[in-house]
Amino acid sequence: MKNLIMKFGLIQAGVAAIGGVIAPIMYLMFMDKGLGLLEMGLLLAASTLFVVIFEIPFGSLADSYGRKKTFLIGEFLLLLVIIGFTVVDSFEGLLLIMALNGISSALFSGTLDALFVERFNAEKESGSPNIMEAQAQVTSFQMLGLALGAVVAGFLPIWFEFMSAGNDFIDFYEVNFVLLIPIVIFHIFMTIKFIDESNVKRTNKSIFDGISEVLGEAGKQVASSPILKILFILDFMGGAAFISLEQLWQPMLSEIIDDKGSSWIFGLIFAANFICLAIGQVLSIPLSKLFKNNYVPLLVICGFIIGGLFVVFSIQESLTGFICIYLLLFMFSGVTVAPVLAMFHENVEEESRSTMLSVKSLVAQAGAFSGALTAGFVADKFGMPTAWLIAGGVVIASTFLYFAPSIISFSKQHAKKQLDEQNELNDEAPVNQQAG
Repeated sequence: MKNLIMKFGLIQAGVAAIGGVIAPIMYLMFMDKGLGLLEMGLLLAASTLFVVIFEIPFGSLADSYGRKKTFLIGEFLLLLVIIGFTVVDSFEGLLLIMALNGISSALFSGTLDALFVERFNAEKESGSPNIMEAQAQVTSFQMLGLALGAVVAGFLPIWFEFMSAGNDFIDFYEVNFVLLIPIVIFHIFMTIKFIDESNVKRTNKSIFDGISEVLGEAGKQVASSPILKILFILDFMGGAAFISLEQLWQPMLSEIIDDKGSSWIFGLIFAANFICLAIGQVLSIPLSKLFKNNYVPLLVICGFIIGGLFVVFSIQESLTGFICIYLLLFMFSGVTVAPVLAMFHENVEEESRSTMLSVKSLVAQAGAFSGALTAGFVADKFGMPTAWLIAGGVVIASTFLYFAPSIISFSKQHAKKQLDEQNELNDEAPVNQQAG
């Protein structure tokens, strides 16, 4: 079992590291190619749109034709994307590359995770960790890979700046992508060697049958649950607001620093935001207990804080202030993850949990698509601070949805249920001690 966890963990760490090398400098590369804020917004929207379109169909594809094969197709497309970034400079060409990037992301989405769960259940034996512990170990590999890739991403252009000097073929930020080409090829071979998949259960259903089933099941549950309706609206609005951070933080920080030689800062900040997100998720446990597992007060407070931080973020001109507010945004966002997921899981049926998680992701991606278009247009016409002011307004407006009677009622009932369960455990403890 340790061998299985190690194999999947290393492959997932590799994918995360590759993404970590790309993400912290991608928009800087676009700026280096002469693109404006509106054009960068359109590129991000194109990538997000293709994730939205293909995420569910490719989930059905993986179930029908094999998850390993689907994952490998995604890797080959990623290789084409990386090569494309090094040779394409026109907006139209980059639009095509970002569309391919979205398709690649949709092929990756959940594919290897599902295969790991399948293999884990097939090989599980006495003394093995449970599935939650095993997935946590694989996730730790991913986080380590992502952090390592992000840190390296900031230093690579500096270390290899001599490759750009007087060379028209390799620009400053393109160095990252050039060096990734052999690494991705190596990773493809490692995936073929280490990841096994046998007994693929092919079905006679078409991909479109899978889509109609997923959307049909989701539609029935959402129609019958006012809580799910509100949570999906929150996912959409949250995706629309936070995509402006991903889209604009690099151009704004670049203006503040105004020095290519400081590209290492971008990698460190990108790595740090995931650390802050994890810290927020850890803090959500004691904070939930502070409110006696009544999630509404905690989510309302965090929502208003996040909205306020967006407003403060929009007026930052110093490097220290920019970094601090940026990281605080992710930390408070992390605090909200567990409570929102708890409400979500309490309101979906067990047999359709995976389906509803896919739809939840789809809704957030749809929000990100609309947010990318809006933020790009607003930033180009009125400036980046205005885009963040609007994002803050969206977060604050969405926070008022937690005051909906259905949400308040559920939160109080859930808190009471948690308290009753804890009291039962406390009552049983002395009896067990006496029996011992």
